[in-house]
Amino acid sequence: MTAGDDTKKSVSGEKTIGGHEVSLYNDDQFAAVRKAHKIPDDFLSDFKFSNLKHAGGKGGNPIAFTKKGFIVKNLKEGDHQCLIELTERLCSRASQNESFISPFYLHFKDLQSGRNFAVMPNAFWRISIGKIFWKFKMDLKGCQDDRMIQSDNEDTPEVHKRFWMCWNCWYCCDYCCYDCDSCGCLERRKYKLGKVEAYLGKLQLTQKQKIKFARTLQSDAEFLKKCGTMDYSLLVGVEAYSSPEDAKDAGEYTCCIRDETTGDKVYLVYHFGIVDIFQKWTCAKVIARTIKLSCPCFAPRPLSTIQPEPYANRFAQHLIAKFLPTAEDIIASDFPSDTKQTTPAPAGVITAEPTADVTQTEVTKEKDKENDEGNPDHSPSRKTEEQLEGKKEEKKDDVIATDETKEGDGQRAEKSLGDVTSDAEQNV
Repeated sequence: MTAGDDTKKSVSGEKTIGGHEVSLYNDDQFAAVRKAHKIPDDFLSDFKFSNLKHAGGKGGNPIAFTKKGFIVKNLKEGDHQCLIELTERLCSRASQNESFISPFYLHFKDLQSGRNFAVMPNAFWRISIGKIFWKFKMDLKGCQDDRMIQSDNEDTPEVHKRFWMCWNCWYCCDYCCYDCDSCGCLERRKYKLGKVEAYLGKLQLTQKQKIKFARTLQSDAEFLKKCGTMDYSLLVGVEAYSSPEDAKDAGEYTCCIRDETTGDKVYLVYHFGIVDIFQKWTCAKVIARTIKLSCPCFAPRPLSTIQPEPYANRFAQHLIAKFLPTAEDIIASDFPSDTKQTTPAPAGVITAEPTADVTQTEVTKEKDKENDEGNPDHSPSRKTEEQLEGKKEEKKDDVIATDETKEGDGQRAEKSLGDVTSDAEQNV
């Protein structure tokens, strides 16, 4: 059976999307996934074909992001055929809770343009809490093709090495030309440093999260190995906040770490998604690998172009090791409480239980306060303060007078000053 026969067999209906008539592929299976993930029928109501734009990266297929958190992507013919081939296995996998592989909710053909599309969730989307601060967005493969998409809410420019882009000074930019601004060197160096950080940098999870992350990623890698695909990526998004409220109800991969400078808690929200899973090991990939092996300067090691089995093994091994189990759980005491709580005593201060006399004094003060609330100038508390101030002045005058005596008496006066100050502080 040819690829065309498979495509015809998989067509399962028609509907209108974005104002265009479309034909659906295997929609009975994708409908089951939508039902399992509680996706409403109108989930593409805000999609328009005019919103499709060429994405970054090497593929560059037109892609659209909807306001409801979905991605509509134009598929190349090879990706389209691979999705038809893997639909049953992918839909079965999507029914499982523990998987980072981005699920597919729809596969259709635009009858007006003849192009094929797939719909999946946006791995970096969640119900907005206001302005989201992205500490990192990364595209990770476990090799030198790892790259930084965004850092500290700023997009990382993409300046690739290509032998036909000689105007970008593509060879020297990584190692020299630090201050050259005419050939794009600064942008290239920023992109290169982002790639190094994405490949070598470490991230933190709690110990429990690390165990679950490793189990899920290993299982996904084994699944994709059986599917015979390679060159896929793990998208990692990291939100960072100073308040735990911003990380509340953001999923199971939330934790906190300590700021290395201040020691304050930083609250993190992680997003994961494995994407671009349709690349088979083809003749084109064999040729690309041969060229990269013969010209090391064009492709630093380790290469991304390897067969599906070693790719899956390296993918899981490298990315599991990237996450350290050193983060802390977000606990209830991290959140501010509406009820008044006792402030912890400073270090070295002993907090004692109040005596009966102290307790009775406090009660008396509260009663006086209630009785004289309308006349603050004559309240007992104000009188007490005035009396204390008068006593302080009298005692200070006595000390000054005593200080004018002989030197020996002056030493005793100095001691008295310390006693008076101590008494005044206790009275206050």
